[in-house]
Amino acid sequence: MKKKHLVFVLGTFYPSHSANGLCIQKIIPSLIKKYKITLICFKTEKHLPTIEEKDDLTIIRIEDWEMKKRNSIKYNLQNNNNNKLVDIYNLMLLRAIQIQKYLKMILAKQTINKIVVEKYINELRKIETPIDVLVPVCFPFESIIATLKYKKAHNESVKVIPYLFDKYSASETAHRNVWNKKIKMNNHLKLEKKMLEKSNYILCSMDWEPHFKQYFMEYMDKVEVTDIPVLVPLISQASINYDNDKINFAYTGALNKKNRNPKYTLEIISRCMEKEPECIFHIYTSGDCDSIIHHYSKMKPGQIINHGSVPVEVAHSAIKNADFLISVGNKDITQTPSKIYEYMASGKPIVHFYQSIEDPVISILAQYSKSCCVKQSEMHSKENIKTIVEFITINYNTPVIPFEEVKKQFFKATPEYSSEILNRAINI
Repeated sequence: MKKKHLVFVLGTFYPSHSANGLCIQKIIPSLIKKYKITLICFKTEKHLPTIEEKDDLTIIRIEDWEMKKRNSIKYNLQNNNNNKLVDIYNLMLLRAIQIQKYLKMILAKQTINKIVVEKYINELRKIETPIDVLVPVCFPFESIIATLKYKKAHNESVKVIPYLFDKYSASETAHRNVWNKKIKMNNHLKLEKKMLEKSNYILCSMDWEPHFKQYFMEYMDKVEVTDIPVLVPLISQASINYDNDKINFAYTGALNKKNRNPKYTLEIISRCMEKEPECIFHIYTSGDCDSIIHHYSKMKPGQIINHGSVPVEVAHSAIKNADFLISVGNKDITQTPSKIYEYMASGKPIVHFYQSIEDPVISILAQYSKSCCVKQSEMHSKENIKTIVEFITINYNTPVIPFEEVKKQFFKATPEYSSEILNRAINI
């Protein structure tokens, strides 16, 4: 029997997966036996081929002018033989591109990159094998606009089933600031309404459900709410060996000053070290917070260690071998970070530092027995230190929660669940 052709249209995928790209990577193994799968994604490195065959997948990469320049600058920075003048020039050029992109977005009627939309459509038109199903993945929202335009102009029989992770109209992160989000809210709601009208079916994360019920209740019969499909056993070929005589904490993931600032977390952990001097805090991160981490690592040399940005394999090994995992909550709580499911898959004790009582991670961890949530608040600092020290005493050197137990509790966050929902939507 001939396989249906399923095309995912998304942002960043292999080899440098975004959080959304990682979600799609997780569900593909459950779909690959039933469907021929093609992916259209962003080109994130200069050396990557435009078309690549990998593990029975066809990967097609696009880049607009801004991506092309950024990839070229990144390549130059990596291959300039430590020439500081060249570094400065490339960094200035990169900054200029970022400013230009920001201004274009702010001045536009909608937060949409029309060139990216056209690039997606052009690649869809080039695909020779007839397409049966299109699955645009948000973020970016451009993937949805492109697939609906393609359907209307070139292939009316194709099914379009958006898979929504990141918010669009309600996201402060996507629109860079609150006032830009508010000014364009009505325009963006119109785009979301068109998506709901024209799509055959929609899968969305739980973060979208309140938004849809508030603005688009009449379309809820077309919407299937799922969790983030990343709950899988952590497997890593990398090997990190911590000092077993120490209490090893680990944080893995991006940090940034605006949305996920580690200052309060580092302050509290460093003060906990005064009561528990055997604690070591290992940080595996990218972002713009190195100066903050450096300040605390100077205060606690050998106890607060910044390992920098590392491959996924190394991050997974760090999680598996740590005694405790640290989670830093977002200021923007409109979407749930997939990282928390990765942490829970390890069965390790988790300390979560939240900024808002409405942080969705709090309700998730309420169902996970080895967890501790503390508010990022100066007035609660003494209480937080006491809570964390007690949590260490109770949970140090205790058995992890078996993965099957975590899977049973959070089955909707497994790739098997989401792939079955998508499979059902395809065959309606």
